[in-house]
Amino acid sequence: TRMSAMFSIGDAVWVPREKPVSFAPGEVVSTSPLVVQLADKQEEVAEHRLSRRVCHGLGSEDACSLVELNSANLLANVETRYSGADPGGIYTWIGPILLALNPYEALEIYGPEVAAVHRVKKAMAQSRPHPYAVAGHAVRQLRRTGQSQGILISGESGAGKTETAKHVMRYLASGSTAVEERVLGTNPILEAFGNAKTLRNDNSSRFGKLVRLTFDDA
Repeated sequence: TRMSAMFSIGDAVWVPREKPVSFAPGEVVSTSPLVVQLADKQEEVAEHRLSRRVCHGLGSEDACSLVELNSANLLANVETRYSGADPGGIYTWIGPILLALNPYEALEIYGPEVAAVHRVKKAMAQSRPHPYAVAGHAVRQLRRTGQSQGILISGESGAGKTETAKHVMRYLASGSTAVEERVLGTNPILEAFGNAKTLRNDNSSRFGKLVRLTFDDA
């Protein structure tokens, strides 16, 4: 039996599992053959199926700060943040990308006061993960470069794309109640075309949406 070249005895690892749990935590107890101690049993596992497991830093606002970033550690970091006491834990940075989990409830982490906090930041890296931080970065880049900016919001049905887009547009239109009402007022019109009920979402869009906002020099 070939000895593992990647793992040593005592290494913390993730072992892939069937749904609903994607990865199970374990510890290497033998390298020839490669055997992992799981919560309830020991299991021989092919080397290529294992991922290194970080034991410190889970719950970080930016997953890229983890010592090792792989799919299992990313999921564990997101789960730690989502299940914590901070309602803002539904958001996590992955470098410049904002990852969001739908909380399926209203959270008090939006509004003019929160927007004002993000508006004074000079860089996205200074902000906690939040849609306002992404929108604020786009505004700063627009002013700095004079070039059009784009924010791409994607996800599966029920992920919260429409609500996230509303938060972004509300931030961009803040300071002008009339503009905000006109921008957000387009959503019911757009949602009247092609929406459908799915297993995860009673009001699922059946099409992509492009919203263009134009700003003057003021």
